[in-house]
Amino acid sequence: MILLWPGQRPDLRSWAAKDVDPRAAKWVLSEPFHDSLEVTMATEGPGLPETDGPFDRLEAKVLAYQIFGSDIGSPVVVRTPVEVGDTIGLVYRFLGPLRMFFASRVVDVFVREPSEGGVRSGFVYRTLRGHPEVGEEIFEVRKSASGVVTFRIEAWSRPNLWYVKIFTKWARWIQKRAAQSAARALRESLVH
Repeated sequence: MILLWPGQRPDLRSWAAKDVDPRAAKWVLSEPFHDSLEVTMATEGPGLPETDGPFDRLEAKVLAYQIFGSDIGSPVVVRTPVEVGDTIGLVYRFLGPLRMFFASRVVDVFVREPSEGGVRSGFVYRTLRGHPEVGEEIFEVRKSASGVVTFRIEAWSRPNLWYVKIFTKWARWIQKRAAQSAARALRESLVH
């Protein structure tokens, strides 16, 4: 994690040189916290996603890592849509003018993959060495056969850095707040 002072820009290249934390995969991570949030975002007609419909628009946002609301922070990516192997970062609003910057590596991307009678699009990332948390997270948008469009975040994580471990309850609150912010921001993007 890097603290950014006012006017300081994030440097994704420094994170791109780091390895994925070897403990990050959900099946390796010892006793992770497991969080899942699934929110119905809209409904469109059954069948394939509609051009410029809710699924189509949410898919573009998720695959561009334009997920979190401005109250949480802003993404830093090398390209959109994200691809396997990309390092993606988040400038997190911390205290007043201070911001934190950390990054993860995309390990899986799926686009309009068949899923439970519908389709899903999204990606999975794992944290890099030096991230405040160690773990894995999935971001996805789904369309059911009936046309219900949902957004889902699922995370397996543990505090990683000593000062995050001291403030585990606060870190857990931040993580849940970020998931709620993402759902709210994506829902608002459908209205505007």
